[in-house]
Order: sequence, then structure tokens, then C-alpha cells
Amino acid sequence: MRQTHPARGSLALSTPLSRRSLLKAAGAAGAALTGAPLLAACGSSGGGGGSGGAATIEFWDMLWGLDRYEPTARALVAEWNRANPDLQVKYRLIPWASFYEVFSTAVASGTTPDVSTGATYQAFQFEQAIEPMNDAVAQWRRDGTYDQVIPQSITAQATEDGEQTGLPWGMTLRTLSCNRKLFGAAGVTQPRSFDELRAAARRLTGGGRYGMGFCGQGALGWQMLLSLMVNNGGGLYDAKCGPALVTDRNREACQLVQDMVRDGSIPKAAVGWDQTDVSAAMTRGDIAMAITEPALFNSLPNGADIDIASPYEGFHGDKGTLLWYLAMWQYRTSEDKPGATEFMNWWLSNEQPLWSRGGTTQLPVRTPFYDEIRTLQDPRYRKVLDEWVPVGKIMSTPCEYALPTLNQVEGQAFMPTLVQDVLSLKPIDESLQTAQDALSQLRA
Repeated sequence: MRQTHPARGSLALSTPLSRRSLLKAAGAAGAALTGAPLLAACGSSGGGGGSGGAATIEFWDMLWGLDRYEPTARALVAEWNRANPDLQVKYRLIPWASFYEVFSTAVASGTTPDVSTGATYQAFQFEQAIEPMNDAVAQWRRDGTYDQVIPQSITAQATEDGEQTGLPWGMTLRTLSCNRKLFGAAGVTQPRSFDELRAAARRLTGGGRYGMGFCGQGALGWQMLLSLMVNNGGGLYDAKCGPALVTDRNREACQLVQDMVRDGSIPKAAVGWDQTDVSAAMTRGDIAMAITEPALFNSLPNGADIDIASPYEGFHGDKGTLLWYLAMWQYRTSEDKPGATEFMNWWLSNEQPLWSRGGTTQLPVRTPFYDEIRTLQDPRYRKVLDEWVPVGKIMSTPCEYALPTLNQVEGQAFMPTLVQDVLSLKPIDESLQTAQDALSQLRA
């Protein structure tokens, strides 16, 4: 298991006297909040009275890093609880394997938590359960927080009607990872266009090695393919937000992949590979390139050999890649919305240990963190921030706002089937049409 370096210096947590403590001291706290006990199984929302009259809010989190993420997150919650005895936070980690069922059940039964993290688009699917955070964003503008956050990460949380679904904390995207040793040995420069990508893959193939890694299993495979579509000016939808997989731009991206399979640059076994296989092949030096998350290099034994290429142009000069912004949400069932908002703002300002100690693999959206956290000071991360994030696009692009169906897209089988069909050299038009038909049937 890889180890991250501790943050340079100490990251002091902000623990000022809370709003609640001030109110209580002034005798303005009012009657103690009461409510049913929290249900461990389905997470009845907070506001219930704890011991000594303390209010409790419930925070559901996801595993955003390695095995040390959960204890780091729990330690951060404990820091809050020590400083805020009258507003205690109860932490629950939701497994990714069951997150959709857990949140769907909670929304349907009215037992959502006060606050949670989760999959990028689930707040848009469950919008009716989400408390708008427009006032919190307005406060960010007033107190200067807004200027420390990547602006697109905030606007990406807005619905078509302008409701702010959440407050952003992180992001993940897909970039081109390259083995610089293999590039150097072959005298190949990093590609700057789709044509150069195919040419480089051919030159880097041979002797049991392949120029390009790909996978047909799991989420990474269809994310690789969709990233190429977006890079070529295509995608899942059109500008009017209608399903639009059957387009010339998407055909060209699929054809590029099939050309690399026919060239022998993508291994035929890739149709059965998943993300673990791609990482293992990159570690062994069996592949020279792959579209991956930016932090891949930080998890490989030969991470020093892995570089992140600059964005490259599609066949028509477009640049782009898939980018997901991650947020914290507050739920309408919360009985203490001001307290929940206070905790959210504190968490988002003090979550540096999740990277320095917790092994979080996503990237922060607060730009000062890149100077404060030693593990993020690698120049490869700076390249991602400066070059890839500006061309990153959400999954509904070119539609201007996130769609409620996107959360379902990530859980459906039609996109994995599409990438498997492409890698298996099946007819492109037929495969795209099948996927578009499935996309058209999704309902919010």
C-alpha cells in the first residue's frame, strides 16, 4: 500500500467559538431540540436531542481514498465534536457497492441524513430531497470563499432552474497517463492530436508491449471511450439536452479506438480488462499510455516514470475530457439546517488531512490547498489544474446543465456494452444506436 507524505507543517483546524455556542451563552438557544433516535440502518435525519441536550446532525460520507481515509475522516469529525459540544456530528461511511440503494431508500422513506457526500449526479436525480444552498453560495461571495474555489465547480451544482444543489469539495477527471521511460526509449514525443495518438501507439507497440491501454469492464472503460468522444466534440447529448450518441463525432472517436485495436496497439485482451488490469499493466511497463484518473501515478510503484500528457486535439481541433465535480449536500429533512450549513462550511475549510493523511484520490477544488498540502505540490497536479481542468466537461455536455438522468447513466449497462462492442470491432453505427436507444429510455 502506497504511503502519502505528511503535510508540510501543521494544518491547524479552524475551531472558533461556534454560532451555536454564542447563542446558547446569550440564552437564545431556545428549547432543546427533540426527535426520534437516529436509526443506524436507514439514517433518520438529525436534530434529535443527544445527551446533555446536545443536538445531533448525521453526516453520510463515501470512501474517497485508501483504507486510511475513514479513520482520518472520523478524526476530523471528532475535532468538530470537541469544539462544538452542543452540535454533535454522527458519521457514517456508506459503501460504494450499495450507495445507490441506500440513498434511494432514504429518499423514498424520508430518512435522509442532514448532510452527505456521494456520486456526482445523485443530487440532480434526488433533487426533490436536496436543500438548495443558494444562500450559502451568496455568503461565499461576501466572505471571499468563492474566489478560492474553481468557479466551474460551483456553477456545475446548479439545476436548470438555478437552484444550487450543493457545495463543492473535489473533482476527478480523465487525463492521458504516459510511461516516460517507454516514450524515451522509443524516441516518441507525447501526442498533441488524435492522429499523433494513434501514430505514437503504433510506434510504442512491440516486444510484448502495447502503445495504448484500454478496458472493457467496469466504469473506467466507458469513461475512456466517452472522454475520447467529448475530446472530439461529441458526447451523450446535444446542445438541447436530447440523447445524441449517433453522431459523426462519436463515430470518429469509436473508429479511432477500433483502428488502434486493428493496429495491434490496444491488446485484444483489453475487452476483459478492468481498472485494476490497466494499473497492473502500467506498473509492469506492458502499456505506454492509458486514459486514467490524474492520481494514477501516485498509486503505482513506478509512479516516478508516469507522466501526464497535455490535452490533445480531436480530429476537428476540439479539446476536452470528462470531468466530475464532487459536492456536499444538505437534505430537506434536516431539522437543523443552520447547524448543518455551519458544519458543511467548517468541513470544507478544514478537510486538508483527507489528502495529507487520508489518501484521497480526488483533487480539491479549493486552489489554496495545492500550496498547503505537500502531496499535491507535484508539478503533474499543476499541469492538470492549469491545462486539463479548463477543458474538462460534465457528462451532459454540450447541454449547459447537469441532467437528472446522469446518475442512472453511470449505473446502467449500456455504456459498458458500448465500449465492449467497440473493442470487439462490432459495427459502430449499430452499437451507437443500441446505446442511444437505452439512453432515450431513461427517466428522471
